[in-house]
Amino acid sequence: ANKSKSRFVSNTTPKEISLFFFNPNIATKEDFLRLGLSKKVSQTIVNYRKKGGKFIETDDFSRIYGLQTEDFQRLKPFIELSDRPKAIQSQIADTDCRQ
Repeated sequence: ANKSKSRFVSNTTPKEISLFFFNPNIATKEDFLRLGLSKKVSQTIVNYRKKGGKFIETDDFSRIYGLQTEDFQRLKPFIELSDRPKAIQSQIADTDCRQ
C-alpha cells in the first residue's frame, strides 16, 4: 500500500531552473529540462526535430504539444533562432554605413 503513495510524487521535483538563451533547433533534451520543461515536453521537442520539424519563427515553439502557455511566455525572450543574429548584424552594418 505504501508503494501506491509514492507514485503520486510530482514528476517535477524541485530543481534549479536556469534561464539562458537557446536555439530550439539544436538544444538538447537536457537543455530543455534545465529550462524547466517536463521530461515529456522535452522529449516531444526532440522527437519533432528527429522527424524533420524545424522552428523558423519564435512562435513556432509555442505549437509543441503539451507545452504550457506560461512556459512559452517565460522562455520566449530566450529563444534564439539562427537567422536572428544575422538580421541584427545587418541592421548594425546598415547603421555603420551611414556614418
